[in-house]
Amino acid sequence: MSAGWKYFWSGGSDSNLIQAQYIPDATAIGTELRFKPVNLSHQMLYWCQALRNSFQSTSSSFLLKITDKVPMVLLSIQTLKGPIFSGETVSMKCELDGDSTGWIYIWYKGMEHNSKFHTNSSRDPAGSNYIITQSRISDSDIYRCQAERPATHFFSKFSETATLKIYNTPKPRLTIETKWMKVYPTEKVSLKCKIENFTSDWIYTWYKDGIEQNTCRNSQTCSVYTINSVAEQHSGNYTCRANAHSRYSEISDPLSLHVFKNGPQLILWSSSVVTYTGIPVNLSCMIMGESSKWEILWYKESQQLFAEDQGNTEVPNYIIVSANVWDSGKYCCRAKREEFLSSCSNQVEIQVFQSHLKPILIVEPDERDFYREDVFIITCCFNETITGWNFSLYKDGLKVTDSSPYTVSSAKSSDSGEYWCEAESKLDANVKSNQSNALNITVQALPEALLTEMLWSEIFNIIFKGQVTLKCETKWNSTDWKYKWFRNTAVINEDHQGSLYIIYTGNDSYGVEYRCRGQQFTKPPYSEYSEVVTPSVTVLKLRMIAGASLIIVLLICGTLLKYECKRLLRVKGECFENMPMLYFYLNK
Repeated sequence: MSAGWKYFWSGGSDSNLIQAQYIPDATAIGTELRFKPVNLSHQMLYWCQALRNSFQSTSSSFLLKITDKVPMVLLSIQTLKGPIFSGETVSMKCELDGDSTGWIYIWYKGMEHNSKFHTNSSRDPAGSNYIITQSRISDSDIYRCQAERPATHFFSKFSETATLKIYNTPKPRLTIETKWMKVYPTEKVSLKCKIENFTSDWIYTWYKDGIEQNTCRNSQTCSVYTINSVAEQHSGNYTCRANAHSRYSEISDPLSLHVFKNGPQLILWSSSVVTYTGIPVNLSCMIMGESSKWEILWYKESQQLFAEDQGNTEVPNYIIVSANVWDSGKYCCRAKREEFLSSCSNQVEIQVFQSHLKPILIVEPDERDFYREDVFIITCCFNETITGWNFSLYKDGLKVTDSSPYTVSSAKSSDSGEYWCEAESKLDANVKSNQSNALNITVQALPEALLTEMLWSEIFNIIFKGQVTLKCETKWNSTDWKYKWFRNTAVINEDHQGSLYIIYTGNDSYGVEYRCRGQQFTKPPYSEYSEVVTPSVTVLKLRMIAGASLIIVLLICGTLLKYECKRLLRVKGECFENMPMLYFYLNK
């Protein structure tokens, strides 16, 4: 207060001023004019006048408005649209109905009067705003507020109560719209994400193994995630999250999708694959490693079978009550669920015959008697064209071979015997045919061939010409035999087919083996091979014997001539003049 100044208060109007001391319940104290208690009569214009010495100054008028109504306050909660979730910011505002100058605000949580608190701050001195930056469930309650004039301790009425409800952040529920989380390639999968208990304009985001999937194109909310044709790379853990007006839900619990690398494995089994008319056949289709319900479809020769008497298609059996020949064919099964259809199972071929089959035995050439080294073929077969059978050939009750035809490339005596065969189904080893007719086959020995050296009848040729004659003959009553000659296993001359063969001895004749064989155009075509002959050894022996014999003869003759010549010498004396060689010999 400035020293020396005096203050005077007056009220009323310009035409009717009333000094303050004349205003009821009004007291002027220096610079202040106080009313206690204030009432409606105090509503008027007021002035104050300052006076010091001879100087004075008058203020402008101030209208004091008085009302007999206690002021009201309005409480509002300012937040995002929809429910409030923990962690979100909540803002409440308390506003005075009218001029709020000089008022402060008191807040109450709950209905207890002593639960009041103030929220004034440097930014909000009056405390008209209550802000919860990280809301919690414990913040849920009933709130109200009140305005107060601190100078006079005057309070407004209480506001209407406002209920604040804080919810846990919602967690969407992830479900599968289709039926299976273990699926096969090309199947359709649909997942659905939904926030339950809260209605809002939720938009959903999808994740696979934590990575956002930008695949929502045909839906405004994206609440359904669809894969029209799954592949192995779609396997993984799927989650979803909802958001509305920049508010996010928690991430859902995951759903694990497993896509098999290949389609389901189907195994088809038949009670019998080779059978006869009138006998039932039961086909069974097994789906490996999968327990969900499948519809089983049956096919024969790639054509689907529609049999009304087969009953429930979920039963994996197809029964042929009484088999007929036309039931023969290749069968398979397929599994179906929803729109997915598996590939065909393994094929099972069923053969149905009118009666038990009996194979026949055929020998080529069509003979029963053969000679050693002959070639013949035994074939086991059916009269008609029937496939899918293995043939076994037996001789004298012992199995010879499991294949047909059976070729004997060089017959021998052990190939003689009684032959028969039977057939065994390739599809079912327990199904066998009847035995074929039996055939008796005999393998005879070939005629012997005899190779001889004509020694004494050819002694002159052996000694003086150095040649020997071989003769080949066959012990068989036939004049049609021709002969093939061999020198050290090689044929000597194809053009020479006579029974005699002349060998000229020399250095290359020593140690050479000769043999022969008869051949003709009628049965038997060949004889056996003859024994081996080495003629050079024999010729050498003969020539040595002949040489030694000649020397002995010459010695005897020489001795006789010597004595004769000596006798003649004594008689005539001219014996050696005309016989110089003999002379030379006798004098050695």
